[in-house]
This record gives sequence, structure tokens and C-alpha cells, in this order.
Amino acid sequence: MALPAPPTTTPDVIVAGLLCLDIIPAMSQPDTIKPGQLIQIGPPRFGTGGAVGNTGLALHRLGVKTRLVSCTGNDYFGAIASDLLTQSGVDHALMTRSDVSTSYSIVISPPGIDRSFLHCPGVNDVFSPDEVTDALLRGARLLHFGYPPVMRATFADGGAALARLFQRARQQGLCTSLDMCSISASGPDARVNWPAFYERVLPHVDCFVPSYDELCVTLGRDPDAPPTSDVLETLADEVLGHGCGLFVTKLGSAGLFAAASNDARKLARINPAWEKDTGLRVRQACFQVDVAGTTAAGDSTIAGLIAGILSGQSLAQAATTATAVGASCVESTDSVRGIPPLATIQQRIATGWRTRQQ
Repeated sequence: MALPAPPTTTPDVIVAGLLCLDIIPAMSQPDTIKPGQLIQIGPPRFGTGGAVGNTGLALHRLGVKTRLVSCTGNDYFGAIASDLLTQSGVDHALMTRSDVSTSYSIVISPPGIDRSFLHCPGVNDVFSPDEVTDALLRGARLLHFGYPPVMRATFADGGAALARLFQRARQQGLCTSLDMCSISASGPDARVNWPAFYERVLPHVDCFVPSYDELCVTLGRDPDAPPTSDVLETLADEVLGHGCGLFVTKLGSAGLFAAASNDARKLARINPAWEKDTGLRVRQACFQVDVAGTTAAGDSTIAGLIAGILSGQSLAQAATTATAVGASCVESTDSVRGIPPLATIQQRIATGWRTRQQ
């Protein structure tokens, strides 16, 4: 394994976890793929995906000093991913392995239809949270880790290494954040005891930010059940009962729901000014936009939340910023590249950007 060069800058945020190369064919019609059918498509776009490639680059575009920590294979796809990150100007530390392929996804994103993925975990299956060293964390304010369900080494030990990483980060004074992703129907992640995983990991997590359907599946609940207030409160009680300070769940076109712990000390780890927000609940609607593509919408929403936290916003303001960044993302078909600086988004909110409920 080739290790990255020692860091030379001090970031505010470390985004670690899954990185993949996204291959996105241009599709002009909302066609459904059927066996034996030929569908004509346009030229492909290449981008970096996963929590590292999406949330990390979205933070970078917002103007937050960000370092990406992940792993690629020593192959052609890995060279493309590394080159894309270098072109973006983001600080990145990528371990490389010659014996495992780079992770990649083929993103099927027809107009007017939610995207779907053909995903190869590749090197992410052997990337361990232990590889995020103290030296890579040093000086940062927040650690965000994303997508354990498609990182075999992160769930095979029941979350032990991930819990150690969050503990080490806290010892250095970092706030900690965790995101999930979709669970496969029959892969090794489908056989994981996710409630036990949460019991081990979430006591060391300050901000837990899964999507509603991802969380429901891992807890054995119906992901198609409407996210009513009662359902969301039940989920919040279960998650916060594990020790988190903040639970935020993404609700797709319905916005997001945020729930604060009743323990002021846990909130103070995220933002000292949040001590007064114990027990607060926030339901934030999406902003009105013309949707061009939904790729990276959830990851961008998390980036907005983190940017809001680091800029000293209140919990309600950070939730608003989160949905605004998510809305900015879906206005472009090009993943996170359409996201403007945070100041531009704040100005758009201040000048009357309407939500879908208005």
C-alpha cells in the first residue's frame, strides 16, 4: 500500500470513508431498462462520488477548508479519480493499493426519475477507519465519515475500528459526524446486525445524519412508511438514546428533520451556543428549484449542515442552510459542481428564496 504525503495544510473538516469514480451516461429520455432492450445514451461524464467525493467536494465548493481521506486502486480508474480531485484544488490524502480495483459506480439518472446505481465497492471493502491517522486529523474541527454499509472492513468488526476512529478524533477535540448509505438486498451488509453496530458506534458520534429510508432499513422498519411526526420522533428517541448530540435525517423532496439531544453537554460539543436548544425539533422544507438531477443531493445537504455548524449558525439556521445547499445541487446535472460559495447561498436565502411549502 502506498501512503499519502504528509499533510502540509490545516483543514477545518476531514471527510473520510467511501470514494468512488462515478460514470454518468447522458440520458435524454426517462427510459426504463429492460432485458434485451437497447437504449441510446449520450457521452459519459466522470466525477468522484461517495461521501468523500460528494460531501467533501461540496464543502470545498462552499469555501470550507476540507481534507479528503480515502483509498483507490493503483489502476486507470484510480488515476482518473485522483486527477479529478487534483483539478478541483481540494486537499486530499489517498492511500493506493495495487491488489484491489478502484471503486466505481455507473449512475443511471434519466430525467424526471430518481437515480439508481451499479456499484463496485472495490478497494473500499478493505479500507479501514484505522488508516485515518492522528496526523491526518490534527488541527481539524470536525470529522465526517460516510457510507459504512459499502465498506466491508468498516462493518465486519461490528464497527469497532470506526468507534476507535471517532474516539481518537474526539480526543483531539474534533466534532464527529456519521452518514450511512443504502443497504443491498443480498450482499454482506444485508446480514449485519445494524442495531448492534449503532450501539457500538453512535456513543462516539456527535451528529448522525442518515437518510430516512437508509435508517429504517437498518433498524428493520418499513422505509415506505410516511415520515410522520410520530414516526420521526420514535426514530429520534432511538438514535439519541445511543448518545448522539444531534440526529438529522434527510427526507428527499420532503426536506429534513433534525432532533437535538436533551443533554446540553452533548450539544455543546457541536456548538457551545446550542446548549439552549436541548430537545429542539426542526422540520425544514426543501427550497423551490427546477430539478435537473438528484445525484449527490443528500451528500450536499450534509455539507450544508456541516458548513452551517462550522460558521456558528443556530441549529435552525444550519438546517435551512443544509436544504439550501441540497437544492443548489439538484439544479445541475453535474453532481456538486453547481454548488456556489456559502455566501452566495446565504444571500439567496436572505432575498426571499421560497420553500416548497410556501
